Parts: sequence; structure tokens; C-alpha cells
Amino acid sequence: MTEDVAVMVSVDGMVMADHSDIEPERNSIHTLVAVKRDTEWSFAAFQKSPISAGPKSIEHLQSFECIIFL
Repeated sequence: MTEDVAVMVSVDGMVMADHSDIEPERNSIHTLVAVKRDTEWSFAAFQKSPISAGPKSIEHLQSFECIIFL
């Protein structure tokens, strides 16, 4: 890692059409790698995987914090 590379990890939950809350079986975790070139940041990699653990409701999802590793 350098000061020009950031790794971000996020958890998401999805609200499907005609539903009012997330469906936990659709939860996923995302990992993104961002690279800074000159003064501009851009994404170099993105990966998404389903997870069995994670948010159980919209309120629970909103309680998650953003984690960024520099």
C-alpha cells in the first residue's frame, strides 16, 4: 500500500421492487481498490460477493459505517 492506493470494503442490502425492506439473502460485500494518479482518484478493481451475514433491515444497514484503508 502507498498513499496513492485505497481499499474500501462495504456491505449492502437490497430492497426489491414491491418490497418495503431489504431481503437478507441478497446481502453482499464489496471490495474496491482506488488509485490516485496525479490529483485524480479512479477505481482500479471492484469485487462483489454474496454473504450470509449482514444487515437484516434498512435500519440495521444504515447503522453500518464506511471503512476505508489508506
